Amino acid sequence: MAVIKILLVGDIGTGKDSYVRILIGKSYVILRDEKRSKRTSKTRKANTISISITIDRNTSLDVDILKIPGCMRGNSVIKQNIENADGCMVMFDITRPTTYDSVIGWTSDIRNMNDSRDMPFFLLGNKFDLEKHEDINLNPNFMAEYCDANQFSHWFRTSSTDDLNIYESIWYLCNKIIKIRQSLAIIHLSSPILNEQKRKRLMKFVVIGACGTGKTSIIRRFVDNSFKESYRATSGIDCLAKTIREKDIPIDLHIWDVSGRELFYNFTHLFYKDADAFLIVFDVNKPSTLENDALKWKLDLDRKVKSVEDKRIPCFLIGNKYDPSKREILTDGDSMKKFCRSHEFSQYLNVSARANSNIDNAFSRILTVAIACHNVEQEVGREQSQQHE
Repeated sequence: MAVIKILLVGDIGTGKDSYVRILIGKSYVILRDEKRSKRTSKTRKANTISISITIDRNTSLDVDILKIPGCMRGNSVIKQNIENADGCMVMFDITRPTTYDSVIGWTSDIRNMNDSRDMPFFLLGNKFDLEKHEDINLNPNFMAEYCDANQFSHWFRTSSTDDLNIYESIWYLCNKIIKIRQSLAIIHLSSPILNEQKRKRLMKFVVIGACGTGKTSIIRRFVDNSFKESYRATSGIDCLAKTIREKDIPIDLHIWDVSGRELFYNFTHLFYKDADAFLIVFDVNKPSTLENDALKWKLDLDRKVKSVEDKRIPCFLIGNKYDPSKREILTDGDSMKKFCRSHEFSQYLNVSARANSNIDNAFSRILTVAIACHNVEQEVGREQSQQHE
């Protein structure tokens, strides 16, 4: 798998060194202003930092980050270093308007030196912990228009002090590069399963929903029958795999666990691709996770996922943390059936990851529908016949 090469550029003092130190696992050290000049020195030459980025449980990428010092802007010497770059991050300091004004200059220089029109650019507004940016308009709507006008794929608020969006920004850029490479048929990372026979047996489920609804707990209960009381929000995306048998034929089921943070809405199309079924999870004890969040995710799906041969990809509504003794209003059978019909869910299923209630039955039902919907059953039946010959 080819190494991904990413440029990190920006004016002097924008925080590129601190950003990289966080990525390679070193702690960020705050220096007092009066001692800063004595304890730090300007970087005067480009240097490369090699790291590994985990895309999901089955895919890791080797990434080379070429950090260009601020004093080298416009220097033709750097051209030989950036010709084969796959992506670029342009950093500015939100407390220093001059570094923001230099963003367009940096992007113009890089684009003029790099012939690839497909190279994505990400904009990083760094030092967001300082909150001294009155002279820079960072209104989300304005920044969205700014990025569109200047051909930035996305922008992130970052802070090395608070470890804000450091890993997320590089992770998203890598995913963007993967998508571009796939479209150019350079690499294919959708599955580690390479031979065609096994590819027929691979199925992909995507689990989405609001934070705290128990998506990860449901997946882990199904995959390895484990459950943790402590809660830690999923950062980005995770992927767990389990081999199950359908009519004595093994099927490799990959279950993608997508973070419920709204930040990820702009990138969900990357996770939805090639899915065989979707699970939208809500908490039966929190009506807002159904009435607001679940419908928001369903709308996102409907906008980004196309039907396959005029058949909708099945989407199941999953009510987690179900306790029949409480008789929650949200789990009333008739009302939930009506809700599913109104919003075009395939079916509603109650589960409890904590109590290990209905987890296996739910996934079995979803798998059956997914197989029927995508005609995988014919492939399984054909292979079964060949085994008996």
